[in-house]
Amino acid sequence: MTRVTVLLLLALALGTLGRVAAQEQPRPLAERQSWDVYLRRDPADEAAISLIFLNLLTGETQELVTRGEDFSIVDNGVLYFERAEEQVKLAQPGREPRDHPFISLGAGADSIDWAVSADGSQIAWAISSKAADGRLTTAVNLADASGEPRELLRYGPRENLRLLPVAFSDDGGTLYLDVHPVDTGGLKPYPWHSGIFSLDLANGAIQTLPGESSCLCAVGFGSGLMLRLAPNPASGGIDVELHRLDGQPPQIIPSLPREGYLEAGAPLLNSAGSKAVYALSRVSAFRSPQQDIRTVFILVDLENGRQVALNSPLSALARPVTWTEDDSAILFITDTLDSSWKISLVDGSVAQVAAASYLGSVSNLESG
Repeated sequence: MTRVTVLLLLALALGTLGRVAAQEQPRPLAERQSWDVYLRRDPADEAAISLIFLNLLTGETQELVTRGEDFSIVDNGVLYFERAEEQVKLAQPGREPRDHPFISLGAGADSIDWAVSADGSQIAWAISSKAADGRLTTAVNLADASGEPRELLRYGPRENLRLLPVAFSDDGGTLYLDVHPVDTGGLKPYPWHSGIFSLDLANGAIQTLPGESSCLCAVGFGSGLMLRLAPNPASGGIDVELHRLDGQPPQIIPSLPREGYLEAGAPLLNSAGSKAVYALSRVSAFRSPQQDIRTVFILVDLENGRQVALNSPLSALARPVTWTEDDSAILFITDTLDSSWKISLVDGSVAQVAAASYLGSVSNLESG
């Protein structure tokens, strides 16, 4: 990662990013490459988001300018929603973004939400449609390597409630979903979930997950675990609820009180399930001209049941993206989408590693 991000930092600094020309002819298998993907917001136009592909073999960079949101890595590119067209798009290096071949809102759709499996091979998406009486019906669909997309379930009609795909299990056999109140996304600075349940993709069995269903909490999955970041009114901090999805008793890791730091989000577990990290923010005058934000990262020792702050406060919302350096550091980005940073879990040191926000990596894409 260090070599790659330094290459990107140099490319951005020197202004050598190449614009992508339309390229629709498929490339031979031998020309397929692996790419790191970054996002960068135009400082002169906040709605314009550049997708930057960095070839890990050659160091070549390609840039696509979008007016998109909800960018997600999938196995054949980057999935995102283009606001101006109200269309789900698929972006790949060497091609102009195109409409996704089978994910679209369709007539009467009110919203679309999706989740992608860890390996990018499965996509679950939920389309909510509003009836004349204002009630919502949500259709949840799945696309995987087995062939044609299929509908998994239909929910509703319900008043002010829709289903939201949250995550897949490690083996891709289970989808976790959230019964989510509509028009509440702007209430908190980090995504949150309540009323989470699991859906077995083989037999359709549904099971409510443990924990307080009414908690408006950030939730993370990985290594057979579910983490819930639950506010503790007594301590004024955030308890980490550790739920083992095999049915073992839950564990509560006590809060680390920090005065005024009440917003927790973006929990990220390591692959071994031994530790996690999340963002903890003090937010005032949210989404107003007077907005003021301070963020620290909290390291959670899941084996010994301890939380510890990693860094001095940052003046932005931030979220961890991936573990790196044998889990001794994390890569994180901020809501400004103009940089990527690394923080050491050993000494808390913070260093910028790229002049754009790291989204993830895609392999075996055709080079344009």
